[in-house]
Amino acid sequence: GTQAFPGPYYANRGAWFNLQKKPWDDVRLRRALHLALDRQATVDIATLGDATVVGFLPPGPYAIPQEELLKLPGWRQPKEADIAEAKRLLAEAGYAGYKGVVKARNWPHEEKTAVMISDAASKIGIELKVVPLESASYYAARNKGDFEVSFNSVSGALSEPDLIMPGYVTGGSQNWGYYSNPKVDELASKQLRTMDPGERARLLLEFQKVLMQDIPVAPLYANIEYTVWWPQVKGFYGGTAYWLVSNKFQDVWL
Repeated sequence: GTQAFPGPYYANRGAWFNLQKKPWDDVRLRRALHLALDRQATVDIATLGDATVVGFLPPGPYAIPQEELLKLPGWRQPKEADIAEAKRLLAEAGYAGYKGVVKARNWPHEEKTAVMISDAASKIGIELKVVPLESASYYAARNKGDFEVSFNSVSGALSEPDLIMPGYVTGGSQNWGYYSNPKVDELASKQLRTMDPGERARLLLEFQKVLMQDIPVAPLYANIEYTVWWPQVKGFYGGTAYWLVSNKFQDVWL
C-alpha cells in the first residue's frame, strides 16, 4: 500500500507568557509553571506520542542535545524536586493560590495540551482555567496580547535557528508575549553574522541559557508530521517540510 514517512515539524510549541500582564512579568511565576510541566506526559496524552520534547530551539545541530535537555530542571523526570522548587518560588513571590486563564485553539491536541498546562498548574496550587477558542478568535486574542498564558508555537519549518528568532527577539513577528532582553537580541544578531560554525554553536548555547533564566515561554514539544503517498507516485520524497523540498514536483510522476 501507501508509503509513510515520519518527519519532525519544526514548530516549537509551548506555554507562552504575556510579560505585559501582571503577574506574568514576574519570572518566579513563569519559572514555577515551567518547572511543574510534565513534558513527556503532555506528549503522550495530548499528541498520542507523535511529538518530541524540545527546548528553546527546534531539534537539530544547535539545540541542546536531547539526552542533556532531559536532565535539566523542568525537563527531567521524576517531577518531585521540580514541583517542590516551583511551590517555593510561588510562596516567595506571593502567588500561591493564583487564579488565571490559559487560552488555546479548540483543535483536539491543542486543547488537550492546554489541559495538561492547567493540570501542571494545579499541582503547585494555582488555577489556570482552560479557555478553548475557535481559530479566528484565538488568533485575534493572541495577536493583540489578550491572554495571560497561551498554548502557541513559533514556526521555523526547518532546523535552522534563524527561522525561530522572531519568537524571542525584541519586536519579533512571532514574539507573542512581548519578551525583550538586549542580551538575547545581541546573541541572535551575532550568531547570524558569524561564519564559524563552532562560534555559532557557542553563541546559540549561550542564547538558550539566557532563555532558560528568563523563561519567556515554557517550551513543550515539536510535532512529528507524517507524509503519506501512494506507491504509484514516483520521485516523491517524504520528510521534513516536504513543501520546501518537493514544491516544484518536476520530478514526480505516476
